[in-house]
Amino acid sequence: MKRTKRKLRWWHVTALAVLLLAVGGASLWCHTAPYRSKLWLHRCNSLEKLYEQEARFRNVEVDVVVRPDGMLDVTHDADTTFHLDLEPYFSELSRRGSRLWMDVKNLDARTAPLLHTRLRQLCARYGVSHSQLILESRNLSQLAAFTALGYYTSYYVSFAKPSQLSPADIDRCLQQLRTIARSRQVCALSFPGWWYGEIHRHLHEPIDLLTWKHRTTEAELRLWPANLPLLKDPQVKVILIKSKGRFHR
Repeated sequence: MKRTKRKLRWWHVTALAVLLLAVGGASLWCHTAPYRSKLWLHRCNSLEKLYEQEARFRNVEVDVVVRPDGMLDVTHDADTTFHLDLEPYFSELSRRGSRLWMDVKNLDARTAPLLHTRLRQLCARYGVSHSQLILESRNLSQLAAFTALGYYTSYYVSFAKPSQLSPADIDRCLQQLRTIARSRQVCALSFPGWWYGEIHRHLHEPIDLLTWKHRTTEAELRLWPANLPLLKDPQVKVILIKSKGRFHR
């Protein structure tokens, strides 16, 4: 009899805990709803993935390598090609009125004119505006030229994790970002999510912030209370998140 009562109490406690978690989760999900438009799909490097995720993600990020013939090759690695040109994405931008973040892997003095020519052609052909595009690169000087042409540009921050750096190293990194922000050569800074805390607390520059939590799903991002400041921060314009699906590459 006592054992039965103990089991009943255990089930009551478990049921109450599950109910509280469900209520708390539902509350957080609703609380983060206004910020869902910030969530873009990370590494949408196949048309199959674009179509598969269309209902969930209006805007996506792709990796692009500019080839010598001017092809904007949708691939993460310069030594790999799936023979997928960026053009079909522009057709979708036109149809959906959506936006596209392009991580240009090899932007330099040689590839910049090819990229500019091809983007100009695609924008004209599909009626896509510069405001629908984000151009991201580690090459600040080449990005500056695209900024001057009216593109929305973002400097790719590639520092090591703050946890791997000394306080002096972190200060030097932040000073470099302040210099970039004050130069007005780019519209935004893009960085992995582990840099958000340092940048949020110490950068203090009026520049857009783009970030990625590419190992985090939408549910994980929205249901974890520690992510609320990131979601609610008006300076953070885009957060890339994971949803591999069946067609990830």
